[in-house]
Amino acid sequence: MVYPRLFDVTVDEPKPSTHRNSTLTTGVIAHGVQFADGTIVIRYLETPSSTVLWASIDDYTQVHTHPGKRIVWRDSITHG
Repeated sequence: MVYPRLFDVTVDEPKPSTHRNSTLTTGVIAHGVQFADGTIVIRYLETPSSTVLWASIDDYTQVHTHPGKRIVWRDSITHG
């Protein structure tokens, strides 16, 4: 059986923004899960929060990454 993989979206250095409502957040900003077919679901921790579905991690990273943002896989979790 293939279990889903868990990950966090982490910001080490915020991306400069000209959006007036933007905040400069660092640390874990979202939790995610990747299913066996590659589909991912991301739940943002901000308020109000949102949940987003992507076809793949590559699709997500093409749109939502910058040098200070990264995916941290939580593969150390064991399944019993």
